[in-house]
Amino acid sequence: MHDINESDIFKRCTVDDTLLRAPARAGIMLLLYLHHGATFKQLIEATGLTAGNLVSHIKKLEAKGYVKVVKFFEELKPRTKYEITEKGKRAFEEYAKFLSDFLELLKTKQNTANE
Repeated sequence: MHDINESDIFKRCTVDDTLLRAPARAGIMLLLYLHHGATFKQLIEATGLTAGNLVSHIKKLEAKGYVKVVKFFEELKPRTKYEITEKGKRAFEEYAKFLSDFLELLKTKQNTANE
């Protein structure tokens, strides 16, 4: 375990990518990260977002290069699948590390305060 200090967390908090801080986008990225991709229908069902909200969030993630849209046909019906890109995987892993470090700092501060 490495030493985590408040200054480091604050600096990362103010410069880290804020795109993933929206709970809906973080949830979408988590699903894509874990499953390597999902259809529009799967994302709607898993997130509970409306179609319009999902499209809005996906467009922001796609514009940043975190998600790619794959169009295909299944039984002659057009389908859309979303996949996380390598850039998206790296960004999500960095964001998860930031959250982990943040929580570790809180836990350390709580333990120190309770001593």
